[in-house]
Amino acid sequence: MRPHASTEHIDWKKLARENTAKLQEIMEKHDLDGVIVGSMNNIIWLTGVPMTTDYPYFFTHIALLNRTEEEPILLSPYVRDFFPEEENWLEDVRAIPFTKEIEDPPALVNWHLEVVRALKNLNLAEGRVGVDPRLSIPLYEGIKKELPDVEFVSAGHTLCDARQIQERGGNKSPEA
Repeated sequence: MRPHASTEHIDWKKLARENTAKLQEIMEKHDLDGVIVGSMNNIIWLTGVPMTTDYPYFFTHIALLNRTEEEPILLSPYVRDFFPEEENWLEDVRAIPFTKEIEDPPALVNWHLEVVRALKNLNLAEGRVGVDPRLSIPLYEGIKKELPDVEFVSAGHTLCDARQIQERGGNKSPEA
């Protein structure tokens, strides 16, 4: 279910596919084999998945993408809440364990292993992977420890470049 009636006219599947292709094009320019997206706004932009950006949920979702797959992998503890089966256009949506105790760090203790498993599924156990600057530091450190053959770099500029609004004809909008 979408959070706002005013967005019902949007073809979220088409928009997500266009955004995925755009990000992959920018990833190639930035010499990235994959990206780990950890901020809610970037995840919504990339996947089109209707989620809340309220504090308790802000760092509880992760999207992963390589340069060859048609769509990202989405990891979420709230798969059924935010992405009901009837609205599911992503092929690979994975549930990750979570407790209701948001402030309790052990609740997130094994998430890095789920991310590592998904990165390996995307053939990203080595290479150059961009990391959303808003990804949780403990999560990032756990992933980095498990994948010593990956060169992790910031994906901040990559995500900003991909999300720039283009006017018809390919001209970038004026900077704000």
